[in-house]
Amino acid sequence: MTDEERQRQMDFLVEGQARFDANIHKLETGFQRSEHETAQLRRVLLSAIRLGRRERSETREKINTLINAQIRTEEGLAAFQTSTGEILAAFKTQTNLLTKSLAKTNERVDALEEAGGNGGSPRPN
Repeated sequence: MTDEERQRQMDFLVEGQARFDANIHKLETGFQRSEHETAQLRRVLLSAIRLGRRERSETREKINTLINAQIRTEEGLAAFQTSTGEILAAFKTQTNLLTKSLAKTNERVDALEEAGGNGGSPRPN
């Protein structure tokens, strides 16, 4: 092997090593960029998770507030229905008593009129 052939082989090896080094540098740069992008994506994802948890917590609080309001409304409605039923029963009792009293009063008036207790005037029809 001549000096020139050796020189060409060494040049070839040096050029190959240079290409290899350049490719390694590109890979390292790409890897660093990927690491940076992965870190950014991780931060965004964690932020989205925190936001989702906060929203879910707020929604749960609102739902619980609505549930409690509904329970209070149903309790109030039940109490209203009970008191309304009691008032209606009392009204019916009073109405029945008044109806009976009025019937007795009418009977007495009729009896007085028949007995001539109206001052001797006939009863107008």
